[in-house]
Amino acid sequence: MDSKIQELILHLSKTHHLPEAAYACLIRGCGEEASAYAAQLAVPLRRQIYGTDVYVRGLIEISNICRNDCLYCGIRRSNKTCVRYRLSPQEILECCEEGYSLGFRTFVLQGGEDGFYTDELLCELLRTIKAQFPDCAVTLSLGERNHESYKRLFDAGADRYLLDQVRGRMSFTETLDAMRGLSSKWPQTTRKLVEDKANGTAVIDVLKKEIPGIIPVEPFGGKVVRAHATTAVAEAGNVYIPAASACPWVMDFVEEMAAFPSGAHDDQVDCYSQANAYYNDNTFDIRSLIT
Repeated sequence: MDSKIQELILHLSKTHHLPEAAYACLIRGCGEEASAYAAQLAVPLRRQIYGTDVYVRGLIEISNICRNDCLYCGIRRSNKTCVRYRLSPQEILECCEEGYSLGFRTFVLQGGEDGFYTDELLCELLRTIKAQFPDCAVTLSLGERNHESYKRLFDAGADRYLLDQVRGRMSFTETLDAMRGLSSKWPQTTRKLVEDKANGTAVIDVLKKEIPGIIPVEPFGGKVVRAHATTAVAEAGNVYIPAASACPWVMDFVEEMAAFPSGAHDDQVDCYSQANAYYNDNTFDIRSLIT
């Protein structure tokens, strides 16, 4: 193995980042020996973050009918060669029954933005799935919906979504006021996670007797490692965000997530990843936190 390639792999394993030119050099020069060396360094980190458990999700493609015309997508509205289909609620339940018998304990209902699946239909379907398979999680990946729609689906049994945020370059006093404001706005939120570093430690000390439910969080690894540890949750459609028309901050959030780790800012990404890591590492019903 070329010593320069070995050095790049070792540097990447320690910092989780390389300049663009170094990535290109690594790709061009990475043969079988270098790949094996990279895997050798990656395995301990993978085990540290993910452990050795494997979680299998049952993906049910309920429809390829979509009102949108996103050019990258094979089921876009203008694709005349696409053979369209739509599963009925009964067919979806039959898929869940078969999946459950095969050992699946998470069902992902995925499809285009098909107007057939109204909130009423989906909520009734979610309640039925939860009643028949109470030990299963249900994820929805059905396109963009409004705030009220997300809440109805959540109440009916969908798992998690990002509801609100406040961000900016804040002084210590402004940070305290932001914490107080969000806690007042969402009184049903019983856990407030605060990074126990830098100003976060002082925020915890000042507010822990004023605001109930403040939990210090000790971050693991670096920001890139923390973000990678939660990518599966997003890819599976377990994370919901409101429509940008209802919450103006959503566009900045999506752009920052898409640009990470090369973007100018990453504070939203890190807040998101740490919240998801806490959720994944602790057993509780999310509906008991935000209702």
